Amino acid sequence: IFFRNAYVAVVRLAVRTPAPRPDASRMDSPPPPAMDLQKEVEIKYKIQQLYQLRDKEHTANKLDKQAKLQSLMTETRAQIPDPASSQSGEERAKLYYYHGKVLDCLPSYTKEAEDCLSKALKNDPSNMEAWLTLGHVYWKKEKL
Repeated sequence: IFFRNAYVAVVRLAVRTPAPRPDASRMDSPPPPAMDLQKEVEIKYKIQQLYQLRDKEHTANKLDKQAKLQSLMTETRAQIPDPASSQSGEERAKLYYYHGKVLDCLPSYTKEAEDCLSKALKNDPSNMEAWLTLGHVYWKKEKL
């Protein structure tokens, strides 16, 4: 009987107490929308195409393959939004990672790939793919 009476008292108190209203002056503006899923899938697909072209397509003319690779890299980087425009650290990390991954497709070391991947890891140190790609960039640097 005691528990039932205590429950009824709590319920009556909850019904009488109005919910606190949020203060409009302290409300922050809503965060910008994150990159939509469809665009992210398209970017991942383009990156996969880059690596497939680099690793599996063999042509008699290496310059032709290099030109195709450079063209696809430029097209892919144009699709990736600028990481600096994102307010979310996780979103920024993802965008820097995509830029670094595209630049890692080149056969030689690039400082820009290292910078992008380092920024991605500063924003999200738990991204194992970014660590792996950064290790590959360092391996190409030949100063391990």
